[in-house]
Amino acid sequence: MAGILLAGFCLSAVACFKGGEDPVTDAPLTDAPTSDQAATVPPETEPVKEDIKVHIHSFDELNKDVTADSHGSTYRFSSLEMNARQYRTLDSSDTKVSNAMYPRVKQMNDGTYFVVYQQGKYGSTIYFATTKDLVNYSAPKAVLSMESIKNGTDKLKYMTADACIAKNGDIIIVSSYRAEKAYSKNLDEDGIVIVRSSDGGKTWTKPQNVYIGLNWEPNIICLPSGELQIFFTHSAPMIHYYGMFDDRRSNGAGLLRSTDDGKTWSPLVTGAPYEAQRAMQQYVGIYHGQKFMTDQMPVACVLNNGTTAVACESYTKENDYKISIGVSEDNFARDLAIDETGPAKRANNMFAGAGPYLDQFESGETLLTYNTSNKFYVRLGSSTALGFGDNMQVFDDMKGYWGSNLVDGTHSAVLAFPNVVSKDDKLTSSLCIGRFFLNHDVRPTEGKITVDGNNEEWTCGDAHFVGSDTQAQMSVRYAFDNGDLLILAERLDSFLTSGDCIGFILPSEGSSYYNIRFDLEGVNNVMHMENASRGKRIDAEDIEVAISVVGTVDDITDEDTGAVWEIRIPAKYFVIEDGYLSVIPMLLNKDTKNGKTVTDMPDACDVTKRITWLRVAAE
Repeated sequence: MAGILLAGFCLSAVACFKGGEDPVTDAPLTDAPTSDQAATVPPETEPVKEDIKVHIHSFDELNKDVTADSHGSTYRFSSLEMNARQYRTLDSSDTKVSNAMYPRVKQMNDGTYFVVYQQGKYGSTIYFATTKDLVNYSAPKAVLSMESIKNGTDKLKYMTADACIAKNGDIIIVSSYRAEKAYSKNLDEDGIVIVRSSDGGKTWTKPQNVYIGLNWEPNIICLPSGELQIFFTHSAPMIHYYGMFDDRRSNGAGLLRSTDDGKTWSPLVTGAPYEAQRAMQQYVGIYHGQKFMTDQMPVACVLNNGTTAVACESYTKENDYKISIGVSEDNFARDLAIDETGPAKRANNMFAGAGPYLDQFESGETLLTYNTSNKFYVRLGSSTALGFGDNMQVFDDMKGYWGSNLVDGTHSAVLAFPNVVSKDDKLTSSLCIGRFFLNHDVRPTEGKITVDGNNEEWTCGDAHFVGSDTQAQMSVRYAFDNGDLLILAERLDSFLTSGDCIGFILPSEGSSYYNIRFDLEGVNNVMHMENASRGKRIDAEDIEVAISVVGTVDDITDEDTGAVWEIRIPAKYFVIEDGYLSVIPMLLNKDTKNGKTVTDMPDACDVTKRITWLRVAAE
């Protein structure tokens, strides 16, 4: 680790302007002034303060003070930003199969993560691997393996597995199984099994049958009471009563329960008519002379308010897939009739999507992921899960289906999605697994702040995060003092170079805005932008900044920690709207002195749409 080099700067004028480039895109400006119009004044450097030991906080260290459902009504201003340091694509050398699919990431009580996935699009074997950091993974082991049955004339395949941690600490994996050839002809040869591990995944029990009958996509959750619930696509009863149809299959969401850590399950379904409890379904129409129901691939989540929300994909009468949500306030106390729509509290066919997964942050935003057109999307929703904001595509270059999510902290979640490639009728796939941080409205720090490069006075941990594009990442906190804006920017960066900058886009009157950049020496560039492509440089003698550098700039022989900027921006450089300051924080990163500059800002932010900017409470 490099030694600590601490430098404080108090700038009385703008230093080191960059000219002729757009502060967001680095494209040429249409109306940029010539370089002689921009006054450059060398910074006044204060003496090195060797007694200050600056600790640069990671985002995980911040945002600890959370009030339940505090942001459940302002979810439309919340978004996710990937942490590039905790992103991996697991290829065949990691998964030990060429076609890993259907990933589910969970977390043990000791903080260790594990991923469960299947081999092949329609399953065969279920694998399990662990990771401490979502970067380095253990060698996978098969926990449910395909086997020959009927004297070798058929195969028993396992697929669509999910997992949870029981109240006693056991890992429980649930999986559908089916006879490859007979599954649609003999419903007794299909079912659901669980396996469990009491030693962190080192050893596993033999499969325990918990349901017999054709089914798909079981999801298992553990309620605060310790009750285990398995929700699954409940296909077998309607097939038993009315027959199998290839064009449209009547489905709903079935439910099984266990109150003894999974030793026994209710209802005990061992054969025809294959009826579990009916928890969620909706009427579609009359097909083949019968009432057909839909809602399938259910995923349940116990919300902060104690209700249970279930996300399903619904096959509509227009023959497309939409996402529906059902909410139970009484733990699904009543079984639905075979042709009854329920539960009563529902949001039907909200938007196109399939393969949903649902969780919730402590601050109230519900987290919904799903796929459509082979792309992976996320939406943040209300604390009741009945309303959602705009969609955002994640893992942009990847195409596939059947992803998942896991909220693993107050402001973090793990998303997983398979990248599927089809060539010559053969599917290959890798698993994309990344950790994302939650950006939402934050509170400012109160009290006296001195702009000296020391972050000890910043008592409020509410912060925004940037860091999806490179290893460099930044946590940003805010304060107000007599109308001025104070900013604390803590940048973690393993490779500090003289080309590294940070920036802030702040709203001006109308649609105009200020774009203010800082480098490791002070103010780098201040632009007043009329729009995203037209603006002018200005002098900004009244912007103050103090910088602490922890590392050695432009030295590629060591690993740096990063830098801290403490900034004071006078009130004339921003406007407050409806009690909030809108802002876009930015990172400009070079990992080598002569390397390419990567401009990174929160993925959900669009400079031209102020409603997408991050917000700071200003009242």
